[in-house]
Amino acid sequence: KPEILEPGQEIPLTFTVYDAGSGNQIKLFNEVYDKLLHLIIVDSSLTYFAHVHPDLVDGSFTITTSLPKAGIYHLYLDCFLEHLQVQLRLQHLYQHLFVCCLCFLLPHNL
Repeated sequence: KPEILEPGQEIPLTFTVYDAGSGNQIKLFNEVYDKLLHLIIVDSSLTYFAHVHPDLVDGSFTITTSLPKAGIYHLYLDCFLEHLQVQLRLQHLYQHLFVCCLCFLLPHNL
């Protein structure tokens, strides 16, 4: 049974990035705007927005955050994977990888 989250509760988040083709964990990242990873948190009403930078610990990104009110939250990661650098430059693609990684629902009343 999933844990019920409360508004204002500290929530530890961990993100581990895997190669979709091989299933191997990706541990090498290049900085984008002076950080290895940017986490964007937005609620579904677009009234809450947070831009934070999780720390890289043992190959995974971790951060503790809180969400201010009940509702649906979308989390987006922005990072540049080191092993894709040459491929992305050769194909003239935008260097960042945007991934919608999860959605939180904080219930109004149970």
